[in-house]
Amino acid sequence: MGLDGVELVMAVEERFAITISDEEATSIRTVGDLEHLVTTKVAVTDKASCLTQRAFHLLRRSAIACFGVNRREFKLDSAIDAFVPRHERRQEWVRFQKCVGALLWPQLVRPREITVLLSVMTMAVASLVWWYTAAVLNWGTVLQVLLSFAVAVAFGWGAAFLTRPLRTTVPQGYGQVREMAYYLVARNPQLLGTNHTAWSPDEIWCSLRDVIIEQTAVTGFNRNSRFVQDLRID
Repeated sequence: MGLDGVELVMAVEERFAITISDEEATSIRTVGDLEHLVTTKVAVTDKASCLTQRAFHLLRRSAIACFGVNRREFKLDSAIDAFVPRHERRQEWVRFQKCVGALLWPQLVRPREITVLLSVMTMAVASLVWWYTAAVLNWGTVLQVLLSFAVAVAFGWGAAFLTRPLRTTVPQGYGQVREMAYYLVARNPQLLGTNHTAWSPDEIWCSLRDVIIEQTAVTGFNRNSRFVQDLRID
């Protein structure tokens, strides 16, 4: 198992307070396999409940109270962007969190175009420094690497700091109402009247999904997704 796989297993162990042996880890092929393994290692409640449905109703009540959303238009597959006003999005996003009562909440990010542009600019600056130190100053390779790296880090940090007001996009993996419901189940179970003396199937799936997104930045997966072929985790 590669480093990515080891880190994912460790994150799952920490989230569910379980231990997964090397032999068990090597037998995991799909997301569903991992879900089943977790289910065998935690106390599972027999109480029938649908926590994602509770989370959905909480989100809908909060969206109606905060933004005057039409009840009929708020559906599981609806985009969060459609309900949270774009004007003063950062303040409105915090207000939505307070309406929901969530202690943990996804942080807004910069639009993808801005992130790509900043990355390109950082690489361009580093390349320019590399060229200048080599062609003009005739510095050695070690000094070129050190200075280019230092300038790239400084430029990247400065650009990230200055573009904080541009963080107005709901992060990938939480853009739909359904995905935000999963997030509430995974990160804010206290809002839904649950505790972790026993895990419901909803809690296991939502928490596992949350760990995978956090560790891999991959969002478009299901229980049949294969870790190596689909999620690119070795």
